[in-house]
Amino acid sequence: HCNDDEFSFLSTNKETLKEMGIIIEEFGASAFRVSEIPVCFAELNFGELFSEILSDLNELKSISIQALLKDKIAQKACKAAIKSGDKLREQEVQVLLNALNENIGLKCPHGRPVVVKITRTEIDKWFKRIV
Repeated sequence: HCNDDEFSFLSTNKETLKEMGIIIEEFGASAFRVSEIPVCFAELNFGELFSEILSDLNELKSISIQALLKDKIAQKACKAAIKSGDKLREQEVQVLLNALNENIGLKCPHGRPVVVKITRTEIDKWFKRIV
């Protein structure tokens, strides 16, 4: 459920959200429901996400909804991401390898690389095989 300002904000930005793959629909007099999201956002709690976004509508007036959503989703995705030292099942490893082979997701949501190519020459230099 939304207050009047939140409802107005979401109504105004409904098409922008749709362009980002997030479909919201009016659900009663003062509510929206999320009816469609991109599969990559399936693990996000959209109720929590929209509560955070709508918590300060004054801040929203100075930045675009795309920038705000991108930042909030990046934060959530980063927190949910596999971290160094995490144990993975074989199936999870295979999914990651397939994604990397398809050149998908080579950067984290903040733009940092998740894969680095190291040449044989670089390795040989580290071990003083080549000067």
